[in-house]
Amino acid sequence: MIYKAINRDNKTLEGMKKNIDYNYNASKTQDLKYTYGLNVSSDSNEMFEEFLQVKEEFNKFDGRQHIHTVMSFRDDISPKMALEIGKEFLKHPKFEKFQVGLATHIDTDNIHNHIIINSVSFVDGKKWQQSQQDLKDLKKYLRDICNERGVDLEENIDKTLKYYKNKPEINEAIEIYNELKSISKTYKELVIRLKEKGLMLSDGYPEILGSKFYEKKRLFENIKDTLSSATSKEEFIKDLEDKGYKINFTDNRKYVTFIVYPNAKKPLKFRDKNFRHRGETFSKEYFEKTFNKNLEKKNLKGKSDLTEKEEKKPFRDNKLYLVTKNNFVVNIKKIDDDFTKKKIDRYFKNKENGFEKESIIRSILGLTRGDERSDEEINQSTIETKAEGSGHEHER
Repeated sequence: MIYKAINRDNKTLEGMKKNIDYNYNASKTQDLKYTYGLNVSSDSNEMFEEFLQVKEEFNKFDGRQHIHTVMSFRDDISPKMALEIGKEFLKHPKFEKFQVGLATHIDTDNIHNHIIINSVSFVDGKKWQQSQQDLKDLKKYLRDICNERGVDLEENIDKTLKYYKNKPEINEAIEIYNELKSISKTYKELVIRLKEKGLMLSDGYPEILGSKFYEKKRLFENIKDTLSSATSKEEFIKDLEDKGYKINFTDNRKYVTFIVYPNAKKPLKFRDKNFRHRGETFSKEYFEKTFNKNLEKKNLKGKSDLTEKEEKKPFRDNKLYLVTKNNFVVNIKKIDDDFTKKKIDRYFKNKENGFEKESIIRSILGLTRGDERSDEEINQSTIETKAEGSGHEHER
Protein backbone atom coordinates (compact mmCIF):
# COMPACT_ATOMS: atom_id res chain seq x y z
CA MET A 1 0.00 0.00 0.00
CA ILE A 2 1.27 3.45 -0.88
CA TYR A 3 -0.27 6.68 0.40
CA LYS A 4 1.49 9.81 -0.81
CA ALA A 5 0.87 13.45 -1.69
CA ILE A 6 0.99 14.96 -5.18
CA ASN A 7 2.17 18.56 -4.94
CA ARG A 8 1.61 19.70 -8.53
CA ASP A 9 -0.69 22.67 -9.30
CA ASN A 10 -1.92 22.97 -5.71
CA LYS A 11 -1.46 26.73 -5.19
CA THR A 12 -3.89 28.09 -7.78
CA LEU A 13 -7.62 27.84 -8.37
CA GLU A 14 -6.94 26.78 -11.95
CA GLY A 15 -4.80 23.90 -10.64
CA MET A 16 -7.54 22.91 -8.21
CA LYS A 17 -10.13 22.78 -11.01
CA LYS A 18 -7.74 20.82 -13.20
CA ASN A 19 -7.08 18.19 -10.50
CA ILE A 20 -10.78 17.84 -9.62
CA ASP A 21 -11.62 17.28 -13.29
CA TYR A 22 -8.79 14.76 -13.63
CA ASN A 23 -9.85 12.80 -10.55
CA TYR A 24 -13.51 12.70 -11.63
CA ASN A 25 -12.84 11.70 -15.22
CA ALA A 26 -15.69 9.42 -16.38
CA SER A 27 -13.35 7.18 -18.43
CA LYS A 28 -11.20 6.51 -15.35
CA THR A 29 -14.06 5.83 -12.90
CA GLN A 30 -16.52 3.82 -15.05
CA ASP A 31 -18.81 6.79 -15.72
CA LEU A 32 -18.26 8.11 -12.18
CA LYS A 33 -19.58 4.89 -10.63
CA TYR A 34 -16.58 4.71 -8.30
CA THR A 35 -16.64 8.20 -6.79
CA TYR A 36 -17.63 9.69 -3.45
CA GLY A 37 -17.79 13.05 -1.68
CA LEU A 38 -17.40 13.69 2.06
CA ASN A 39 -19.13 16.95 3.09
CA VAL A 40 -19.22 17.90 -0.58
CA SER A 41 -20.91 16.94 -3.86
CA SER A 42 -19.29 14.16 -5.91
CA ASP A 43 -20.04 16.08 -9.13
CA SER A 44 -16.80 17.75 -10.27
CA ASN A 45 -18.35 21.10 -11.22
CA GLU A 46 -20.40 21.35 -8.03
CA MET A 47 -17.40 20.26 -5.95
CA PHE A 48 -15.29 23.10 -7.37
CA GLU A 49 -18.09 25.60 -6.66
CA GLU A 50 -18.54 24.34 -3.10
CA PHE A 51 -14.78 24.49 -2.44
CA LEU A 52 -14.86 28.11 -3.64
CA GLN A 53 -17.85 29.02 -1.48
CA VAL A 54 -16.00 27.95 1.66
CA LYS A 55 -12.91 29.93 0.64
CA GLU A 56 -15.10 32.99 -0.03
CA GLU A 57 -16.90 32.64 3.29
CA PHE A 58 -13.64 32.73 5.27
CA ASN A 59 -11.73 34.89 2.76
CA LYS A 60 -8.87 32.39 2.50
CA PHE A 61 -7.17 32.17 -0.86
CA ASP A 62 -3.52 32.25 0.18
CA GLY A 63 -1.09 29.32 0.01
CA ARG A 64 -2.28 25.85 -0.95
CA GLN A 65 -5.76 25.72 -2.45
CA HIS A 66 -6.13 21.94 -2.06
CA ILE A 67 -4.37 18.74 -1.01
CA HIS A 68 -4.14 15.91 -3.55
CA THR A 69 -3.10 12.41 -2.43
CA VAL A 70 -2.98 8.96 -4.03
CA MET A 71 -3.67 5.62 -2.36
CA SER A 72 -2.47 2.56 -4.31
CA PHE A 73 -2.38 -1.14 -3.48
CA ARG A 74 0.24 -3.78 -4.21
CA ASP A 75 -2.35 -6.57 -4.15
CA ASP A 76 -4.91 -7.26 -6.87
CA ILE A 77 -8.04 -5.51 -5.63
CA SER A 78 -11.52 -4.88 -7.06
CA PRO A 79 -12.72 -1.32 -7.76
CA LYS A 80 -15.54 -1.85 -5.25
CA MET A 81 -13.09 -2.88 -2.51
CA ALA A 82 -10.75 0.04 -3.29
CA LEU A 83 -13.62 2.53 -3.02
CA GLU A 84 -14.85 0.89 0.18
CA ILE A 85 -11.38 1.18 1.74
CA GLY A 86 -11.22 4.84 0.65
CA LYS A 87 -14.60 5.63 2.24
CA GLU A 88 -13.61 3.93 5.50
CA PHE A 89 -10.33 5.84 5.49
CA LEU A 90 -12.20 9.17 5.26
CA LYS A 91 -13.94 8.34 8.56
CA HIS A 92 -10.70 9.26 10.32
CA PRO A 93 -11.26 12.33 12.58
CA LYS A 94 -8.63 14.22 10.58
CA PHE A 95 -11.11 14.67 7.71
CA GLU A 96 -14.36 15.43 9.57
CA LYS A 97 -14.12 19.26 9.27
CA PHE A 98 -13.05 19.28 5.61
CA GLN A 99 -14.60 18.76 2.18
CA VAL A 100 -13.03 15.69 0.61
CA GLY A 101 -13.48 14.07 -2.80
CA LEU A 102 -12.63 10.40 -3.45
CA ALA A 103 -12.32 8.76 -6.88
CA THR A 104 -11.21 5.21 -7.70
CA HIS A 105 -9.32 4.97 -11.00
CA ILE A 106 -9.67 1.65 -12.80
CA ASP A 107 -8.13 2.53 -16.19
CA THR A 108 -4.68 1.06 -15.39
CA ASP A 109 -3.37 -2.32 -14.19
CA ASN A 110 -2.93 -0.78 -10.76
CA ILE A 111 -6.33 0.21 -9.32
CA HIS A 112 -5.86 3.23 -7.06
CA ASN A 113 -7.70 6.01 -5.23
CA HIS A 114 -7.32 9.76 -5.70
CA ILE A 115 -8.26 12.01 -2.78
CA ILE A 116 -8.64 15.79 -3.02
CA ILE A 117 -9.15 17.95 0.07
CA ASN A 118 -10.22 21.60 0.27
CA SER A 119 -7.41 23.33 2.18
CA VAL A 120 -9.95 25.41 4.15
CA SER A 121 -12.24 23.83 6.77
CA PHE A 122 -15.94 24.43 6.14
CA VAL A 123 -16.50 24.41 9.95
CA ASP A 124 -14.04 26.99 11.29
CA GLY A 125 -12.06 28.23 8.27
CA LYS A 126 -8.76 26.79 9.55
CA LYS A 127 -6.23 25.59 6.97
CA TRP A 128 -5.31 21.92 6.59
CA GLN A 129 -2.23 20.99 8.64
CA GLN A 130 -0.44 17.64 8.62
CA SER A 131 2.66 16.75 10.65
CA GLN A 132 4.94 13.74 10.23
CA GLN A 133 3.13 12.13 13.16
CA ASP A 134 -0.26 12.82 11.52
CA LEU A 135 0.93 11.10 8.35
CA LYS A 136 2.25 8.15 10.34
CA ASP A 137 -1.11 7.83 12.16
CA LEU A 138 -3.06 8.01 8.89
CA LYS A 139 -0.93 5.28 7.31
CA LYS A 140 -1.41 3.02 10.35
CA TYR A 141 -5.16 3.68 10.24
CA LEU A 142 -5.23 2.77 6.55
CA ARG A 143 -3.13 -0.35 7.11
CA ASP A 144 -5.55 -1.54 9.80
CA ILE A 145 -8.50 -1.01 7.44
CA CYS A 146 -6.79 -3.07 4.73
CA ASN A 147 -5.82 -5.86 7.13
CA GLU A 148 -9.43 -6.15 8.27
CA ARG A 149 -10.45 -6.75 4.66
CA GLY A 150 -7.72 -9.25 3.91
CA VAL A 151 -5.72 -6.94 1.68
CA ASP A 152 -2.13 -8.01 2.32
CA LEU A 153 0.14 -5.01 2.71
CA GLU A 154 3.09 -6.66 4.40
CA GLU A 155 4.33 -8.97 1.63
CA ASN A 156 6.71 -6.43 0.11
CA ILE A 157 8.07 -5.39 3.53
CA ASP A 158 8.71 -9.02 4.47
CA LYS A 159 10.69 -9.51 1.28
CA THR A 160 12.72 -6.38 2.04
CA LEU A 161 13.56 -7.61 5.55
CA LYS A 162 14.68 -11.00 4.19
CA TYR A 163 16.87 -9.17 1.68
CA TYR A 164 18.42 -7.09 4.47
CA LYS A 165 19.31 -10.20 6.49
CA ASN A 166 21.61 -11.29 3.67
CA LYS A 167 23.28 -7.89 3.34
CA PRO A 168 25.93 -7.19 6.02
CA GLU A 169 26.19 -3.49 5.09
CA ILE A 170 22.44 -3.05 5.59
CA ASN A 171 22.52 -4.79 8.97
CA GLU A 172 25.31 -2.42 9.99
CA ALA A 173 23.18 0.51 8.79
CA ILE A 174 20.23 -0.66 10.91
CA GLU A 175 22.43 -0.75 14.01
CA ILE A 176 23.61 2.82 13.37
CA TYR A 177 20.03 3.90 12.69
CA ASN A 178 18.75 2.47 15.99
CA GLU A 179 21.54 4.19 17.89
CA LEU A 180 20.94 7.59 16.25
CA LYS A 181 17.18 7.31 16.65
CA SER A 182 17.55 6.87 20.42
CA ILE A 183 19.47 10.16 20.77
CA SER A 184 17.57 12.26 18.20
CA LYS A 185 14.80 14.51 19.55
CA THR A 186 13.09 15.14 16.19
CA TYR A 187 12.70 13.42 12.83
CA LYS A 188 14.63 16.24 11.15
CA GLU A 189 17.53 15.81 13.58
CA LEU A 190 17.55 12.06 12.88
CA VAL A 191 17.75 12.62 9.10
CA ILE A 192 20.67 15.06 9.55
CA ARG A 193 22.57 12.61 11.77
CA LEU A 194 21.99 9.78 9.30
CA LYS A 195 23.34 11.85 6.39
CA GLU A 196 26.48 12.58 8.40
CA LYS A 197 27.00 8.81 8.59
CA GLY A 198 26.33 8.31 4.89
CA LEU A 199 22.83 6.92 5.45
CA MET A 200 19.35 7.79 4.27
CA LEU A 201 15.81 6.59 4.98
CA SER A 202 13.78 4.82 2.31
CA ASP A 203 10.36 3.27 3.06
CA GLY A 204 11.21 3.45 6.75
CA TYR A 205 14.45 1.47 6.47
CA PRO A 206 18.03 2.81 6.50
CA GLU A 207 20.07 2.37 3.33
CA ILE A 208 23.71 3.10 2.62
CA LEU A 209 24.23 5.90 0.10
CA GLY A 210 26.16 4.56 -2.89
CA SER A 211 25.50 0.87 -2.14
CA LYS A 212 24.43 -1.36 -5.01
CA PHE A 213 21.03 -1.89 -3.42
CA TYR A 214 20.44 1.87 -3.11
CA GLU A 215 21.78 2.70 -6.60
CA LYS A 216 19.57 0.04 -8.18
CA LYS A 217 16.48 1.58 -6.57
CA ARG A 218 17.56 5.08 -7.60
CA LEU A 219 18.19 3.92 -11.19
CA PHE A 220 14.77 2.23 -11.29
CA GLU A 221 13.04 5.45 -10.21
CA ASN A 222 14.96 7.46 -12.83
CA ILE A 223 14.08 4.97 -15.58
CA LYS A 224 10.38 5.16 -14.63
CA ASP A 225 10.54 8.95 -14.57
CA THR A 226 12.14 9.09 -18.02
CA LEU A 227 9.73 6.48 -19.44
CA SER A 228 6.75 8.60 -18.38
CA SER A 229 7.50 11.15 -21.12
CA ALA A 230 10.15 9.82 -23.57
CA THR A 231 8.83 9.37 -27.12
CA SER A 232 11.91 7.75 -28.68
CA LYS A 233 15.00 5.71 -27.88
CA GLU A 234 17.20 8.75 -28.49
CA GLU A 235 15.22 10.90 -26.06
CA PHE A 236 15.26 8.09 -23.47
CA ILE A 237 19.05 7.70 -23.70
CA LYS A 238 19.75 11.44 -23.61
CA ASP A 239 17.60 12.04 -20.54
CA LEU A 240 19.28 9.25 -18.57
CA GLU A 241 22.75 10.36 -19.70
CA ASP A 242 21.92 13.85 -18.44
CA LYS A 243 21.28 12.21 -15.06
CA GLY A 244 24.79 10.70 -15.06
CA TYR A 245 24.20 7.22 -16.48
CA LYS A 246 25.65 5.48 -19.54
CA ILE A 247 23.20 3.44 -21.63
CA ASN A 248 24.02 0.60 -24.07
CA PHE A 249 20.85 0.37 -26.16
CA THR A 250 21.84 -1.06 -29.57
CA ASP A 251 20.29 -3.40 -32.12
CA ASN A 252 23.08 -5.98 -31.89
CA ARG A 253 22.64 -6.49 -28.13
CA LYS A 254 19.87 -8.60 -26.62
CA TYR A 255 19.58 -6.51 -23.45
CA VAL A 256 19.73 -2.81 -22.62
CA THR A 257 22.52 -2.16 -20.09
CA PHE A 258 22.49 0.74 -17.63
CA ILE A 259 25.85 1.78 -16.16
CA VAL A 260 26.01 3.72 -12.89
CA TYR A 261 29.15 5.82 -12.27
CA PRO A 262 30.55 4.99 -15.75
CA ASN A 263 33.87 6.75 -15.02
CA ALA A 264 34.55 4.84 -11.81
CA LYS A 265 37.10 2.01 -11.61
CA LYS A 266 34.31 -0.49 -10.88
CA PRO A 267 31.09 0.95 -12.31
CA LEU A 268 27.79 -0.69 -11.37
CA LYS A 269 25.96 -2.39 -14.25
CA PHE A 270 22.31 -3.43 -14.48
CA ARG A 271 20.40 -5.01 -17.35
CA ASP A 272 16.83 -4.13 -18.30
CA LYS A 273 15.68 -7.62 -17.28
CA ASN A 274 16.65 -6.81 -13.65
CA PHE A 275 13.65 -4.51 -13.35
CA ARG A 276 9.90 -5.13 -13.32
CA HIS A 277 7.11 -2.55 -13.44
CA ARG A 278 3.38 -3.29 -13.12
CA GLY A 279 3.91 -6.98 -13.80
CA GLU A 280 6.13 -6.53 -16.88
CA THR A 281 9.89 -6.98 -17.15
CA PHE A 282 11.80 -4.14 -18.78
CA SER A 283 13.01 -5.01 -22.28
CA LYS A 284 13.62 -3.39 -25.65
CA GLU A 285 10.08 -4.31 -26.69
CA TYR A 286 8.62 -2.80 -23.49
CA PHE A 287 10.57 0.44 -24.02
CA GLU A 288 9.54 0.76 -27.69
CA LYS A 289 5.89 0.10 -26.81
CA THR A 290 6.05 2.82 -24.14
CA PHE A 291 7.71 5.31 -26.52
CA ASN A 292 4.89 4.79 -29.05
CA LYS A 293 2.21 5.27 -26.38
CA ASN A 294 3.83 8.50 -25.19
CA LEU A 295 4.07 9.75 -28.78
CA GLU A 296 0.37 9.04 -29.39
CA LYS A 297 -0.57 10.90 -26.19
CA LYS A 298 1.62 13.85 -27.18
CA ASN A 299 0.02 14.05 -30.64
CA LEU A 300 -3.50 13.81 -29.21
CA LYS A 301 -2.72 16.50 -26.65
CA GLY A 302 -1.33 18.75 -29.39
CA LYS A 303 -4.53 18.38 -31.42
CA SER A 304 -6.65 18.97 -28.33
CA ASP A 305 -4.73 22.13 -27.40
CA LEU A 306 -5.03 23.41 -30.97
CA THR A 307 -8.79 22.77 -31.06
CA GLU A 308 -9.28 24.43 -27.69
CA LYS A 309 -7.25 27.44 -28.84
CA GLU A 310 -9.21 27.74 -32.07
CA GLU A 311 -12.56 27.50 -30.29
CA LYS A 312 -11.38 29.84 -27.51
CA LYS A 313 -13.23 27.66 -25.04
CA PRO A 314 -13.89 29.64 -21.85
CA PHE A 315 -12.65 28.25 -18.54
CA ARG A 316 -14.91 27.21 -15.63
CA ASP A 317 -18.12 26.68 -17.57
CA ASN A 318 -18.66 30.27 -18.79
CA LYS A 319 -18.99 31.64 -15.25
CA LEU A 320 -17.33 34.94 -14.51
CA TYR A 321 -14.69 35.17 -11.79
CA LEU A 322 -12.87 38.29 -10.63
CA VAL A 323 -9.44 37.76 -9.12
CA THR A 324 -7.62 40.68 -7.48
CA LYS A 325 -3.87 40.98 -7.32
CA ASN A 326 -4.11 39.94 -3.67
CA ASN A 327 -5.66 36.61 -4.72
CA PHE A 328 -9.11 37.69 -3.49
CA VAL A 329 -11.88 36.04 -5.50
CA VAL A 330 -15.48 36.98 -6.22
CA ASN A 331 -17.64 34.46 -8.05
CA ILE A 332 -20.29 36.31 -10.09
CA LYS A 333 -22.95 33.63 -10.62
CA LYS A 334 -25.62 36.02 -11.90
CA ILE A 335 -24.81 39.36 -13.41
CA ASP A 336 -27.09 42.38 -13.35
CA ASP A 337 -26.54 45.95 -12.22
CA ASP A 338 -27.90 45.58 -8.69
CA PHE A 339 -26.15 42.28 -8.03
CA THR A 340 -22.83 43.57 -9.33
CA LYS A 341 -23.12 46.78 -7.33
CA LYS A 342 -23.71 44.82 -4.11
CA LYS A 343 -20.75 42.56 -4.81
CA ILE A 344 -18.47 45.52 -5.44
CA ASP A 345 -19.66 47.41 -2.36
CA ARG A 346 -19.41 44.33 -0.15
CA TYR A 347 -16.01 43.00 -1.16
CA PHE A 348 -14.00 45.87 -2.56
CA LYS A 349 -14.80 49.01 -0.57
CA ASN A 350 -11.80 48.17 1.64
CA LYS A 351 -8.76 49.52 -0.23
CA GLU A 352 -6.53 46.87 1.40
CA ASN A 353 -7.72 44.60 -1.40
CA GLY A 354 -5.64 46.76 -3.72
CA PHE A 355 -8.40 47.50 -6.25
CA GLU A 356 -10.25 50.72 -6.92
CA LYS A 357 -13.88 50.44 -8.02
CA GLU A 358 -12.90 51.55 -11.52
CA SER A 359 -10.52 48.58 -11.74
CA ILE A 360 -13.36 46.25 -10.82
CA ILE A 361 -15.50 47.72 -13.59
CA ARG A 362 -12.66 47.27 -16.04
CA SER A 363 -12.43 43.57 -15.07
CA ILE A 364 -16.17 43.05 -15.44
CA LEU A 365 -16.10 44.72 -18.84
CA GLY A 366 -13.60 42.11 -20.04
CA LEU A 367 -10.47 44.23 -19.86
CA THR A 368 -7.16 42.96 -18.54
CA ARG A 369 -5.30 44.91 -15.89
CA GLY A 370 -2.84 46.18 -18.49
CA ASP A 371 -5.60 47.52 -20.77
CA GLU A 372 -5.88 51.26 -21.15
CA ARG A 373 -9.33 52.69 -21.61
CA SER A 374 -10.65 56.15 -20.96
CA ASP A 375 -13.24 56.91 -18.28
CA GLU A 376 -15.53 58.19 -21.05
CA GLU A 377 -15.37 54.83 -22.86
CA ILE A 378 -16.10 52.98 -19.63
CA ASN A 379 -19.08 55.19 -18.85
CA GLN A 380 -20.53 54.63 -22.32
CA SER A 381 -20.67 50.86 -21.74
CA THR A 382 -23.05 49.09 -19.40
CA ILE A 383 -21.90 46.23 -17.19
CA GLU A 384 -24.98 44.21 -18.02
CA THR A 385 -24.54 44.40 -21.79
CA LYS A 386 -20.86 43.63 -21.76
CA ALA A 387 -21.16 40.78 -19.30
CA GLU A 388 -23.89 39.07 -21.31
CA GLY A 389 -21.95 39.51 -24.51
CA SER A 390 -18.52 38.35 -23.40
CA GLY A 391 -19.06 35.11 -21.47
CA HIS A 392 -15.33 35.02 -20.77
CA GLU A 393 -13.45 33.83 -17.73
CA HIS A 394 -11.02 36.29 -16.20
CA GLU A 395 -7.81 34.75 -15.01
CA ARG A 396 -4.97 36.19 -13.00
